[in-house]
Amino acid sequence: MTKFAEPEEIQHAHSVLLKDKPYFEQDKIDIIECNESKDVKACPGSGKTTTLLAKLIILANRMPLPNNQGVCVLTHTNVAIDEIKNKLGHKANILFRYPNHFGTIQSFVDKFLAIPYFSALYQKKPSQISNDAYLKNLDRSFRMKLGSIKKSNEPLQKRMYYFFLTNNGLLNNIRLIIKDSDFQLIDISNNSEITFNKPRKGKNYTDWSGEEKKEMKTLTMDIIKNVYKYYSTINYHDAYTFSSAYILDMPEIKQAISSRFKYLFIDEMQDTDSHQLDIISTIFDSKKTVIQCFGDHHQAIFNKIKSDELWQPKNTLEINGSKRFGENIAKVLRSVCPEKNDVLVANPAINSLDPTIIVFDNPSNVLSKFCELIQTKEIDSKTIWDKAKEEGITTNNFSNKIKAIGWVGNSNDSTRSANSLTIKSYFSNFNAYAKKKEKVDYDSLKSFLRKQNSSSVKDYSNKIMEALLHILSTTNKKYSNGKITRNYTKTSLSEYFANKSPEEFLSFNINIAKWAKSIHNSEGFCDNTINEIRTFITSKFCQIFEVDSANQYVSKFLNNQPTNIATDEEVKNNNIFRQNEIEVELATIHSVKGETHVATLYLETSYQGEHESQRIMEQLKGVYFPPRKGDIHKKETLKMAHVGMSRPKYFLCMAIHQDRFDNALDINNGGMWEIVNA
Repeated sequence: MTKFAEPEEIQHAHSVLLKDKPYFEQDKIDIIECNESKDVKACPGSGKTTTLLAKLIILANRMPLPNNQGVCVLTHTNVAIDEIKNKLGHKANILFRYPNHFGTIQSFVDKFLAIPYFSALYQKKPSQISNDAYLKNLDRSFRMKLGSIKKSNEPLQKRMYYFFLTNNGLLNNIRLIIKDSDFQLIDISNNSEITFNKPRKGKNYTDWSGEEKKEMKTLTMDIIKNVYKYYSTINYHDAYTFSSAYILDMPEIKQAISSRFKYLFIDEMQDTDSHQLDIISTIFDSKKTVIQCFGDHHQAIFNKIKSDELWQPKNTLEINGSKRFGENIAKVLRSVCPEKNDVLVANPAINSLDPTIIVFDNPSNVLSKFCELIQTKEIDSKTIWDKAKEEGITTNNFSNKIKAIGWVGNSNDSTRSANSLTIKSYFSNFNAYAKKKEKVDYDSLKSFLRKQNSSSVKDYSNKIMEALLHILSTTNKKYSNGKITRNYTKTSLSEYFANKSPEEFLSFNINIAKWAKSIHNSEGFCDNTINEIRTFITSKFCQIFEVDSANQYVSKFLNNQPTNIATDEEVKNNNIFRQNEIEVELATIHSVKGETHVATLYLETSYQGEHESQRIMEQLKGVYFPPRKGDIHKKETLKMAHVGMSRPKYFLCMAIHQDRFDNALDINNGGMWEIVNA
């Protein structure tokens, strides 16, 4: 097998990514040079993303590839895609266009499989791929179907009506899947096939007969398929169902995709769910496409924890040396891990301090004690706070440098005891939902037009058009040119508008530019502009497109307030603890995955009835977790702790209540931790 890259190409990639920093270590060079399908296992802070970026820079300089083949890069979040764009600089312009594909696994499935198959079935593209929109339209389809069967005098129809009336929430948990070349209905609450054995509550009905169950299955599928047919809406899970059906009906699509992409790179492979793995392994042929998956199975915290990880790395290359932290933090992570991890190598150039446990009685005292340590602990004659300020200036990312993190943020579970800790126990202002939602709230015009720092004026023009399209879709208005009838698009909306009222359309084009600029230049929500748009919709747009402005869905959309959306300032005020000049941001472990901190405080919280210190005390003492089946909660806890405790560069703290503290952790008794009291 020929090498992927020559030494001079690797040298160039290093100069672009790392400039005056040390050269790639040999394990990274081995990965960059690898030109065959491999799994790459990488520890926290190992520089795996930089290694992947080096390969992409080399590929960018070779574009176009022979036979016009492309590169496919899949991640789990748009944040990861933005990070790749930022680090690639102008090289991104080459890589982010045809025949290449960069995006989330969901976007790949939507683009290449789900949308084409949906379009073939219904002769139109889905108007939305959204869980929120799907549930709204599912409810509409459900009520429409209920209205028709309620009028029937047949006993079975009556029973079906009462069943759905008393089990309305059941529909929200039903998903269509493809199994054995046929559609099945799965209840996602227990991952089992729907059997319809449940009789109506409060009535002495017997279970359904075999024929009645078939009728129920048919009715349920009709309700779901009406959402596709009439509302052109699917949810994220449906995308995988349509993709599976597409592959079964047209297996040649596998050949087409493998022929198009010479290379497939997947980042954070450990977070891939089973349905995503099934699609990827089916659609790509490793004999035709070089497939390289990057990840760390110790950090699989986004998919459901099982006794065995979904991603089982094989034929591997490994990066066991971390660039992030020194030996004092590495020695904790070798045992606070779901398996023995003595191959983990610390960065000898980083002088991490001894990890510290803050023992407390009152959780509200913990953050204050942490700030005190930040101001007094020293590294190379500089306090941690000095280090944070110094690195904040050089990286322009000061707000992320000192964090307190926990597994459970807020909890509305009434069954939790008063002693069950959450992040909110330590800081009463904490709000896990005080963050900007990237997805649109389809119940609110204001959500469509909220200010986003990364958006351009043109983006806001598009958002206004999308809001108008949403109104037309919600009210089931279709575009017809005499030959075909379909959902409105931006093009057909403009065409119809211009033909119906040229003067109003000209005025609209002037106004939409003014509105977009006004939103772009505003701080937070631009209420005056949104009111102008709302007036335009009710007085002009609805009349031209023959929409009832008093329609309940239209009225709610125009007047509802967005949910769970906060401005940057609100986030800052809600989730930052301040003492003297120090600011400590509080966050969940899931939200900080991939980040590097100067200092991290790990706050123990209660999950499934136990706190971390109750489950992993032996591992905190340095005892390796024995590899055995079972202990699901303990294994999950070790994964969460491994992710959280691998964030800091210099200083790791953990907060443990005094009732759960074990004196054997004390450094004077041979432990790994220094102990302080809050």
